[in-house]
This record gives sequence, C-alpha cells and structure tokens, in this order.
Amino acid sequence: MLALLVAPTHCVWADDDRKEEGGQTLGFSLGTELLVRAENRSAEGGPQEPGFTFRVRPSVALELTPELQVRLTVQGYQAHDHVQEPRVGLYEMFAQWQPDHMFSLAVGRQELAFGSAFLLGADSFFDGSSFDAVRASLRGSQGLGLTLFAGRYVRRWSGGMAGTLWGLWGEAPVGEGGAVEAFFVRDTGGEGLRHRGGAHEQTDSWGLWAKIPWGPGRSLEIEPVWQTGHKVVGGGIRRPIRAYGGHADVTWSWSGGGAERSLFFSLAWASGDGQPQTGPFTEFHHPNTDTPLVGDSNLVGDLSGISWKQEDGQSVRTSGLTVLTAGFTTATSQLSFTAHAHLFRADSVPPGWAHTLGLEADLSLSLHVSQEVSLVVGVNGFSPTPRLARYLARAQRRYLFAQLVVSPQRLIWQGRSSSD
Repeated sequence: MLALLVAPTHCVWADDDRKEEGGQTLGFSLGTELLVRAENRSAEGGPQEPGFTFRVRPSVALELTPELQVRLTVQGYQAHDHVQEPRVGLYEMFAQWQPDHMFSLAVGRQELAFGSAFLLGADSFFDGSSFDAVRASLRGSQGLGLTLFAGRYVRRWSGGMAGTLWGLWGEAPVGEGGAVEAFFVRDTGGEGLRHRGGAHEQTDSWGLWAKIPWGPGRSLEIEPVWQTGHKVVGGGIRRPIRAYGGHADVTWSWSGGGAERSLFFSLAWASGDGQPQTGPFTEFHHPNTDTPLVGDSNLVGDLSGISWKQEDGQSVRTSGLTVLTAGFTTATSQLSFTAHAHLFRADSVPPGWAHTLGLEADLSLSLHVSQEVSLVVGVNGFSPTPRLARYLARAQRRYLFAQLVVSPQRLIWQGRSSSD
C-alpha cells in the first residue's frame, strides 16, 4: 500500500515591486501534481478490498503583467474502486486581475472553496471540484473582506451534478487573533453522486463562522448553518427545505520537550429526516464539504447521513448525524503523530435501530525526511455498536494506507518586457 504525491509547483508571481526602470517583470511557471494512492479496505468476515486512486494535474501559469495572471490545469483521474472509467479533462482555466491589494477578479474555470471548508471545499482527497465561475474579492484596510461568486458545476469534476452555485462570503477580524465570517450560498445542484432527493433542488445556506481565542494557545471555533429552499419531486410538486447543521471546536496547543502538541475537541451536528417522502425536507446537506470532522475512513461523506446494507440485502438510511470528536497531535521538525476518535449518532434511524451508530478511530504517523519528502502511514477503523451490528452485513470496517509525499522544486522562468 503506497501513495505517491508529487505536490504542485506553485504559481509564483513576482513581488509587488516588479516594475523597474526600463520594463516590468513577467513570469512563467510549469507545475505538476501527481497522486497515486494505494489502500486496503476490509470488513469483518469479508474479503480484502485493495484499490488505488490516481490523479495527475499538469498546470501552466503565466504572469502577463504585474496585475494579470492566467492559470491552466488539466486533470486525469481514475477512482480506486475500478468502476468508473478514467477521466481526462480541463480542470482549471482562469484569468485573475488584481490591480491593487483591495480588489481582485477571477474569471473562468476554477475551484470555489471558502472558510473552514465545512460548507464549500475542494474535495482534495479525490477528484476535486471545479466550476465555470466568476469571483470578485474586495478587501478593506482594516482586514474587512467580501467575496462574491457565481458559477456552474463542471459535471465531469462534480460527481455528475448539474446546476449553479452562487453567493457571498464576508470576513472581519475581531480583537487579537479572533475573526468572524458570514455567508450566504444558493446551490441548485441536482441529481448526482453527492446530492439526494428530487431531480431539482434549490438550497439556500445561511451561516456564521467565528474564531474566539480564550487564552494562550486556546481557541474556540463555531459555525452554525441554516438551510432553506425547495426540492421539486414527482409531478412537479415543490416541497420546502428546513434544515440546520454546524460544528463547534475547541483547540488547546502548547510546546514542550522539543515538540508542538495540541488537543482538539469537536461537536458536529445536522438535522435528519425520518419521513423524506412527506412534508418539508429536514435533512441537512453539505455535499461540497472537505472537513475532517466526519473521519478519515470515508465511511461518512458528510453529516447528512449514512446508507447501510442489512443482512437481508435491503438498504436503509440513518439520517442527520451528530459526531463527537477528540484528537491529539504531537509534532517535531521531523516526526508527527495524530490520533482522532469519532463517535457517530443519528437523528433519525429505522425502527428498532439504536441512535448511537459506532466509533471510528483514526491514527496517522508522518515522517518528514526533508522539506520535499515525507512519509505518512495511516490506520482507520469503524466499529458499530453491538445492537447495530445485528442488522448489518460486515459493518465493522478497516482502512489502511501508506503515503509518500514528494514536493519537487518549483520551475520558474522570469523575464522583463521592454518599455515603450
């Protein structure tokens, strides 16, 4: 089991003092991100399930002027389950104009990831997520910021979803080390691997995120989200959406014995729906999430719920998850160790099921050989409660992986255009 990641060579634009007498600095950068991840999944009483994930992203970045940059990225992807055919296509192609530190405008195919990635992330562990979009950002002198964006899902890189995504994201510093963000996102993504329900939906997500320091090395983060909107189901019937979700995290960090250490506690929650065929939809959805709060084994994709296969072969769903997480990390300049435990509980369960679903443990060890090379070994396992295990076929799951990360040196060409 081995995963090879060749990290991207970053787009590096010249410094802000690029203009010099006699011309201005131009830039050209080539980059490659190659990810090959081998893994092994198994369930109690079941066969071993080896697999792999392959992703390659060659990219080109051009600095045409100090204010205008262009980036192009092509992606090739093959899922580890051997079911999907290999896919190759344009992942990013956008131009970004930034005349000063106060304003920037990006137009074209790009990722849309914001804040903690609880609501909007880039699905960095798999094939990513990109949009044909426009993004404009304003930033004030006191750290105030506002980003407006509007885009359409690229179906090839969004689990087959079609539809649009638009909204606004504001941020402001609060005190020393604190910050607050407020956002509104309208998502009309329809059927696809990451959406369930009607053939069409409009989900409006309203939320806040805040970071509150409360002593040396200690902080509280909280992000509540409310969802409204509607789904269109059979016969053109429009049914309302009324859901909520979020998370609250406490982190305590300190130094000692030549290492940096931290403790992490989190509570993540989401409303469920025990009767999805009638009344308002109350199951919280955040299909574009890229949060580690749901564990590393990929048993849980988001907080909306988990679909299970029973002993009789029938599929059932537990809806609306609450996840309690405790974690510890210790790191030196060369070695780091992380341990997380996640306790899962569902808001809505089938008749006879317990609301507590089980416990997942995630362990990983990282060896930083150099700035360019590191090795990561991970062991993840999910154990259902005894009562839940009676209903499920091979519910206990294990996921093992080893990952080698190699970051090559950046390849940059810089020149200077002549002035008129």
